[in-house]
Amino acid sequence: MTRRDRQRQGDPEGIDGTFPHFTPGTGVWFRAHSHRPRQRDGGCWFYSSVPGTDGTVGGRFDLAHPAGSCYWASSEVAAARERLGRPGRLIAHDEVEGVRISRAEYDPGRLADLLASDAVLHGVTQELSSAVSYELAQRWAAAFADASFDGVRYQPRFTTERAQAVACFAASGRPRPARAVDSSRPMADVLQESGCDVLSHPSSRDLSPLLD
Repeated sequence: MTRRDRQRQGDPEGIDGTFPHFTPGTGVWFRAHSHRPRQRDGGCWFYSSVPGTDGTVGGRFDLAHPAGSCYWASSEVAAARERLGRPGRLIAHDEVEGVRISRAEYDPGRLADLLASDAVLHGVTQELSSAVSYELAQRWAAAFADASFDGVRYQPRFTTERAQAVACFAASGRPRPARAVDSSRPMADVLQESGCDVLSHPSSRDLSPLLD
């Protein structure tokens, strides 16, 4: 009998153009990012690579340099929750300080679709979108890029309502020429409107026993 209390997601095998795909066309997407007022897009557009600039393993579907991935969500609150990286109602001020949610209208291209019913036939489980092992997801991202997909569509880990997230592939770093965004507003406002309490004091370190 199959053990269901163990991770079942394996490595990519034989990924090619027959993998289920999603081509949304031009639409509205949202991204959470640190605010950089001197940049045309406020710091929104950036394609991160493996390894991360701070020595970490990078983002879930990051590609190896010189390629990279830029992450977007189908709603403001989904983008905010993915940036926050945890569930809960209490938000410390330093978790959202200097972070904004930007809106952009664009076409992400042809995406490998982890939400498709047939994705399971190609070895995909929902663990690929939620498991802590980013290295495994990054191997899948590399396989999708090698199969000429423009990115990945998946279920955002920290959003319980129906939502979508996309990781779009391109050259690492900021795109050239620079891209603009349609609008931008503080992430704190988005979280408060979704029912969260953003506390001016104490800090996330002081709240860590509650947040963990």
